[in-house]
Amino acid sequence: MKYSRAEIGDELPENPITDYRAFKALCTAFNNLQENDRKIDFSELIELRDALAHGRVSGDDLGNMLVVKYSSPQNRKVRVEYKKQLTQADFERITDRIVWLSMEISRRMGAKMPDEFDPNEYT
Repeated sequence: MKYSRAEIGDELPENPITDYRAFKALCTAFNNLQENDRKIDFSELIELRDALAHGRVSGDDLGNMLVVKYSSPQNRKVRVEYKKQLTQADFERITDRIVWLSMEISRRMGAKMPDEFDPNEYT
């Protein structure tokens, strides 16, 4: 079955596409397969993804977003761990980076993917 055709409730084999590890763990695992000079810096996306998932987001009428993530409370206080104002230009740059990463990872991992994986299916 093509992965893009899977529906909610379908069962698929466990493999690099369906791996359930957290995003940071997957990025680390990917880089562990790379030569030192070919490792990819995922830090910006890891931090942003974590802040979006666990932080707070507010926006304005221009489409800008403020993303803030707080620490776990200590003595009834929290510390700001992440704060970033994102503009439309930031969204475009991040989107371009994600598209490039998707293509680059697919290209590099092609020989290690399940036979039925078609990277063109995700472009």
